[in-house]
Amino acid sequence: MLDKKLKNFMALISLLMLCQCSTISQNFYIQQVESENSVDQVNQVIVEENGNKYLIERDKTDWYDRYFHKKIVDQIDLDGDGIDEGILQTQGTGNCCGPTFFVIKRVNEGFYSILEHDELDGRPGLSFDEIDGERILVVYNSSGGVDNVSDERTISHLKLANGKLELIAKFYNAAFLKSELDITARELKEIEPKRRLFTFDLDLDGKEDELSCYYWWRWGVVSCAVTSTKLGKVSIPKCSRIGILSSVTNGMHDLVCDRSYIFSWSPDEKKYVQN
Repeated sequence: MLDKKLKNFMALISLLMLCQCSTISQNFYIQQVESENSVDQVNQVIVEENGNKYLIERDKTDWYDRYFHKKIVDQIDLDGDGIDEGILQTQGTGNCCGPTFFVIKRVNEGFYSILEHDELDGRPGLSFDEIDGERILVVYNSSGGVDNVSDERTISHLKLANGKLELIAKFYNAAFLKSELDITARELKEIEPKRRLFTFDLDLDGKEDELSCYYWWRWGVVSCAVTSTKLGKVSIPKCSRIGILSSVTNGMHDLVCDRSYIFSWSPDEKKYVQN
């Protein structure tokens, strides 16, 4: 009898908690307002809850400078408490860096915390998955930036538990598309002058074509001037690694950029374009 009463009590508590969650009406959005400083406008994060509007911000200088551009990319329940978190994407005003993401969690009425994690900085992309019944934040990241020749690619799994983001798994990509010839930023950075002439029969006419390549420190990539004996000047992408593949499209060898981005020759555009 006691066990039955206890079970009924726990069921009642669960029902009450569910009803409490269902009464919470909230919405995250970005609002542009006039600024007090030299910037014409700033992007504020607003959450509207049960008819009240709350401004969400941290350190004002950092929040409206380094994280100037803001966008709510999703509203999703990450920790299974029945209340959606706001997924915020931010970006600075320059082009040096990738986005930074934050998770905004409701703790109580009018009480919101901004959660961050190192994996959400750099050059991340996000998706969501469910593993063993838990909602997981999947983060795809890569290295890059000024004078950075790393080709590291990672996939990280984060979960929201006990009010914080926890890293539960991190995977490093060890795979490259196999190529006939590789030209890497790392290789060119280590030689003086930071350039080298490569030859390869790109256009399959039996004659060697020239790839005059140099290291571009601004983005840590290889930049090549390509001369085809059949087509003349040929435009190819700038990458941390340029590889010439054995496959052929429209009479020209395909290229691989970085680890696995394939570019093929387009006669209409007269350049290599990504597949």
